[in-house]
Amino acid sequence: MSDIDQLHTAILLIRDELPALLGEDWPAFAARLEALLADLDAADDDATRTAVAARLELLFFDVPAADARLHETLTWLRSDITAHGEEILLSGGGVMLGDIELPVVDEGWLTPREAAAVPPAAMAQPEMAEMAEMAEVMPEMAEEAAPLPEARTTVRYTDIACPRQVWVQAERFTAVVRLTRERHAGAENVSELRLDADQPVVVHVTALQFDLLGDNDRVMLLADDRDSEVSFDFRPRGDLGLSEIDFAFLQNGNPVGVVKVQVTVTDVEVAAGSEPRLEQVVRFDGDVAPPDLVLRIAQGMHELDFTLFRAGQTHGEMLGQVPLVRDPQPYAEDLFATLGELVKAGDASLDRYIQRMGWTLWADLIPVGLKQLYLRERADWAGKTLLLGLAGFNELYAAKLTFGANPWADYTTLFAWGFGAEATRAAVTDLVKNWGITTGE
Repeated sequence: MSDIDQLHTAILLIRDELPALLGEDWPAFAARLEALLADLDAADDDATRTAVAARLELLFFDVPAADARLHETLTWLRSDITAHGEEILLSGGGVMLGDIELPVVDEGWLTPREAAAVPPAAMAQPEMAEMAEMAEVMPEMAEEAAPLPEARTTVRYTDIACPRQVWVQAERFTAVVRLTRERHAGAENVSELRLDADQPVVVHVTALQFDLLGDNDRVMLLADDRDSEVSFDFRPRGDLGLSEIDFAFLQNGNPVGVVKVQVTVTDVEVAAGSEPRLEQVVRFDGDVAPPDLVLRIAQGMHELDFTLFRAGQTHGEMLGQVPLVRDPQPYAEDLFATLGELVKAGDASLDRYIQRMGWTLWADLIPVGLKQLYLRERADWAGKTLLLGLAGFNELYAAKLTFGANPWADYTTLFAWGFGAEATRAAVTDLVKNWGITTGE
């Protein structure tokens, strides 16, 4: 299905919703819409179809509510095509596009305008039988969690021992990560973590310039009478120079702090061994209520890895990778420079610009696994909060998001270098302080 056919189909799928979205403006809008759809049906060459499609997009762009609904449906269509391939011709004579059956006549398919007969509101929702089946398999997702007993709070201090320099030909080097009961004498820039004494802590490592010899995650148990310790083994990949390793601490799926250390890879053999290291600490305000969901995005050498943590989970769900086609750092700077100029100017189109940008990011940066999960669980996510964290950048940003019916369309808060979710000016300008994050120097 071409982009123009997708646009055509999406418009027809939402047509019955448009009168309510436009109100008294609907009659004039409808007249223009019907004329353009007729022109699109009559067009017999690509140039004419492209020109008419552009006029249709402009028509919707002038009505933010309709534009958002259109792009929500377009994203759903494109996600389904990505997940299932092009439409499949059924033996019974129908064509399935995800949950939609498009009928065919004789040897050819109907036009999108003739075929789009099912309202999208009924498409994205799982059937009751499917929901019941899911509830049997995963009852914890279908029932509200029981109230947890009041947590015992304990304080621990981060202590990371890691070489400052490693030889490029070294077979391996080790970083030892400790949570100590007492602050070490003379230690500087130590992260103080307030933790639930009865819950394990997961340490997640991101090392872009090194091969990790083992899993990215290690689990620590907190004992009342001793410190906790885990270790990670790395091997240089061959690149010389300064590199960074990030150690993220999570409890119940919620990030409680991140420690960054710097390691220099040299072409001169250096003595093996580790030393206490604390370069940069990112801390989370202990008074902030933990989010319901945590989406952690780690940058690899050529891709972004997406992992979702649910409240109470020790390990996350891997949702897939997205290949990087450009350096994200200058992209981030350009993105926020543009937003900054719009905020300063008080541009009335800021919210719509951010919303449209959110859709672009959703299409380009979100892996199929996350799209499918969100489309399945959209109703369950309503009213929940999501913490979005990026590892592998100079800072870790987070935004508190309260989901509506479809946050990707209705809300767009941009964090770090580009993930959309809440389209309000305040959300952009108050990006970091929503979560009370401070960065140690």
